[in-house]
Amino acid sequence: MEAVVNFFKKQGVAFYVLIVALVMAIVSVCMYSADVQIEYFFEAYANSAVIAFSTIAIILIAAILVVSQFGFAQNTYVKIVIDIAAVLAAAFVIAPMLYFIGDRVYHFGVVLGSDLEKGNDIAFAAVNHSIVTIVMYGITLVCTLVAAFFNVTRKVNA
Repeated sequence: MEAVVNFFKKQGVAFYVLIVALVMAIVSVCMYSADVQIEYFFEAYANSAVIAFSTIAIILIAAILVVSQFGFAQNTYVKIVIDIAAVLAAAFVIAPMLYFIGDRVYHFGVVLGSDLEKGNDIAFAAVNHSIVTIVMYGITLVCTLVAAFFNVTRKVNA
């Protein structure tokens, strides 16, 4: 039990924010996968760039969390690599979000900006789901950006 307490005492702000970012990234890619299956988007396809970039972001966030737990993570060069990985993680979170927005902007315009889909509840539900997915990616992006400004671990006086 003491080892668990010491583990959590050792963690910095970025650790907890990155845990939230990791969960949100997984939720975001799952929501994207569900979004392309919605009946209204039957002609849409799953953009492989969104899946690939989301997967890379998840791997980078997980790698930052794992590598930061080892003693060699206090090495100056390893810290630089972790910082670069944090910036790359943010880039790989924003890229799928932008691809996804690009894929759905036409549908947003048709459903929300015209009367063509007036009364079509499936269209409004599909667009609402897409908006929620974009918000999830946005929350993930904010978490990765916030985490980049803090240390994953902190020094604990014994």
